[in-house]
Amino acid sequence: MTAPRSARRVDAAFIGARGHYAVPRLLSEAGILGRFFTDAYVGNKPWLELGLRLTPPPLRPRSINRLLGRTDEAIPARSVVSYDVFGLKYWWKQQRVRSDEELIRLFVDSATEFNRLVINDMIEPADATYGCSGALELFEHVRTSGGSCVLEQLLAAREQERALLSEEKRRWPGWQPDLWIPEVDPLAEREVAEWEHANVILAASEFVAEGLRNRGVRQSKIKLVPYGLDLSRYGPPHTPVSRPPQPLRVLFAGAVGLRKGAPYLLEALRLIGPSRVEGRFAGKVELGRDKLAPYTSVARFLGAVPRNQMPQLFRWADVFVFPTVCDGFGFVQAEAIASGVPVIATPNCGSVVRDGIDGHIVPIGDAKELARALEGYIEQPNHLNRQKSEAYAGRDRLGLESYGNRLIEALREL
Repeated sequence: MTAPRSARRVDAAFIGARGHYAVPRLLSEAGILGRFFTDAYVGNKPWLELGLRLTPPPLRPRSINRLLGRTDEAIPARSVVSYDVFGLKYWWKQQRVRSDEELIRLFVDSATEFNRLVINDMIEPADATYGCSGALELFEHVRTSGGSCVLEQLLAAREQERALLSEEKRRWPGWQPDLWIPEVDPLAEREVAEWEHANVILAASEFVAEGLRNRGVRQSKIKLVPYGLDLSRYGPPHTPVSRPPQPLRVLFAGAVGLRKGAPYLLEALRLIGPSRVEGRFAGKVELGRDKLAPYTSVARFLGAVPRNQMPQLFRWADVFVFPTVCDGFGFVQAEAIASGVPVIATPNCGSVVRDGIDGHIVPIGDAKELARALEGYIEQPNHLNRQKSEAYAGRDRLGLESYGNRLIEALREL
């Protein structure tokens, strides 16, 4: 990667380990990272990381393992400004949230507090500041100071998401009683203001880009930059299927709720039957237990699965299914392909699937079409094996190098 001539120094600021810190890592490798502002992070505190690792892995609480993952050796420690107390408080509050409404309010309050912390530590803004959805106050400060703003639009536009989820709640009454769809969304107004302040908006998928255009964002401001993965974390696939794939091993990962389209996959599995298909759902279950009872013969619900255990599930799976109704990108589908697992997905997840090559694209909200795609693998084992090979062979396009080239090219527009 080469540095863009116009953006000599880029600061990045966001909460969490977005894409395993891919953005600050890539900016650093391109020689243009100024400072990286984040919440809890151990990579700039070797003494803390050493102390946490003294606890044997089998005895570590999940929270400690998550904290140990908050580092990337490719990012210079001197470039990182971390607000660890803020991060731990935010995590603690998240554990006590009891509804979607509370979660949204917590996000607004925490994003505002984080932005203020960053502003107070900005001696002077860099040539450009990279932020994610929620960066409103930071962007206001940067633009006032004469800097440029790069917004990573993490998800579909709020109003677009609201419309899609309202339709799903109508289709599946009582399936997700706790799903809160606000009449007035406190994030929607902030989102529109962020679009106005941003010089460039990065969309990871055409689905997200189309939603922005439909809400009045100029095409010249939108740059399509699909994400990438550290491919060393994934693969290789298990041996090809030499048996007739019955039962076909179907994996789903993500929140088991309406937004990810879980009911459509459950219906597809039921239509095929337990003698021909076996499903595993990795993720927090948001649907009512009474609604899931009829599907226990074809589906096993694993609950939240730690990231370091996902490779084992990918090795188990014959096919990964991601029937989401509304998503920004869906990293997990890229992780599946990088592991040599074909993917069936919808267009509404920023699909990286090459239809007919390493998976299939199916319409949203169509359990029968999803069942037909799965049955195709059952009836044609050679087709399944071929797509496994194509998935793994073509995974370089999903790597960090390709992502970095796309990202740096987009920054040239500043």
